[in-house]
Amino acid sequence: MALLVEAPTNEYVSEASLDELVQQSDEWKADALFWREELKLFQRLLDHYYAVTTTKEEKKQISHLQSLITYYGGEVVYQIKHDVSQHRKHLIRLSKSGAPIPENDRSREEHKAYGEKMVSFLEELANIRQSLFGFITNLHK
Repeated sequence: MALLVEAPTNEYVSEASLDELVQQSDEWKADALFWREELKLFQRLLDHYYAVTTTKEEKKQISHLQSLITYYGGEVVYQIKHDVSQHRKHLIRLSKSGAPIPENDRSREEHKAYGEKMVSFLEELANIRQSLFGFITNLHK
């Protein structure tokens, strides 16, 4: 499944202003919060379908999807939100200081790494969504 989100390139990260990196961090945080709510909806769908499934295999599939949703909707979203928030605060401090960025500062490298984590996170969620809706479709055949 193709995503509309890509990790920031080395060129972008090295040339973007700190304010642009802060903005991108805000977008990542908003994406994580959106997906936390989306995963809650997925959980409600699973709860509904658990009640109407009859086979052990169907219940096993639901249990597996529930485990993924619990993990990504809890631990992973929390960690992304926390890490990106800390990174954002650091970028803002650098921006407001007005001083040249120290040579040993790794903010831009960290930003690229967070972008890659976001892409991976969004790919996993797309796979979960695809599995969930595939499962639901198969139940209605």
